[in-house]
Amino acid sequence: MSTSVDSQSFRDRHAADLGPHHTMVSLADLTGGSLMQPDGGPPSIFDRVGGKLIGRPELWTSARAILRSDADVVYCTGEDIGIPLALLASVRRRSMAVGIYFLAPQRPRAKFLGRAALRLLPNTFAATGTEAKLTFLEGWLKDSVNELVLAHEQTDTTFFRPADVAGATNPAATRVHIASCGLEQRDYVKLSKALGRLNRDGIEVTAGVCAVSPNFSDRTRVEIPETLPTGMEMRHYEFDELRDLYRTATVTVIPLLENEYSAGLTTMLEAIACGSPVIMTRTEGLASDFIDQDLIVGIPPGDDEALADAIKMVIKEPDEHRERAERARNWVLTNHSSTPYVETLAAAAERAGATQH
Repeated sequence: MSTSVDSQSFRDRHAADLGPHHTMVSLADLTGGSLMQPDGGPPSIFDRVGGKLIGRPELWTSARAILRSDADVVYCTGEDIGIPLALLASVRRRSMAVGIYFLAPQRPRAKFLGRAALRLLPNTFAATGTEAKLTFLEGWLKDSVNELVLAHEQTDTTFFRPADVAGATNPAATRVHIASCGLEQRDYVKLSKALGRLNRDGIEVTAGVCAVSPNFSDRTRVEIPETLPTGMEMRHYEFDELRDLYRTATVTVIPLLENEYSAGLTTMLEAIACGSPVIMTRTEGLASDFIDQDLIVGIPPGDDEALADAIKMVIKEPDEHRERAERARNWVLTNHSSTPYVETLAAAAERAGATQH
């Protein structure tokens, strides 16, 4: 794993309906595997040099620790840990099957180093979450891997669900409240400007922003206003608070900087699973697919006027947007639930293990 988690905490919170399953905890449980997290001690000079190539120094430390283990199949949650592991395994001629989930395969370092690393290992598979990324991998990796796997972007629909499923009511039904979440590639400056436009037009709007990202670092691109407008709150939300934020929101807004990372998909799927209408900046991949299928409303990047107009549409046409939100939720339940995601990765790991032996 690229980041450390308290696996028992995830199990306990989900049992108490206070949080979603963690897919990697579920994958470990399903396969009988173990979670290997970046806790292998202080990075060496070699690890610090590696961190300048790709990933972080502690991930190179973690990769070296994995090589010392008896693991014969290792699934990596991202190229930031997968590429260092594949490179080191090939150099040291360590016999193991390696699977890598590619989050942003188009990035130059991932393209160059990933292809080189995977070509040197005899038993590898590459996974990704969208059709667009899979098409890219098919052209880029060609014969460099044993298998390409599509594990659709997912959310835990047993936890993220509409309020009426739990017998609750929506206290925000008579007011305009916006939900948003995440830090990667977010443009909250444009959201704050859109709120200002709405307030000047006499529309009183409040907004709650869950300003958290598990992958946040000093390299993360995010635009945050120096001064938050009246009615806009940014803070950490616990999972059950975040679910309530989606449930009680008039609309969930995902304002993005222009990027090729496919940012915002976790927030999009969580909000849709809770029954919230969604407005999202159009980016390549799954977000555009949802926009083109009329499941969410799309806006161009960097356009706070278009964002304000889209929010006005949701306010003025609530029935139309509730109907769109219901269609979107049905689509997510069918195509983007976490259970088939975990099962797909488990099956790929099992096939890799069979080849390994």
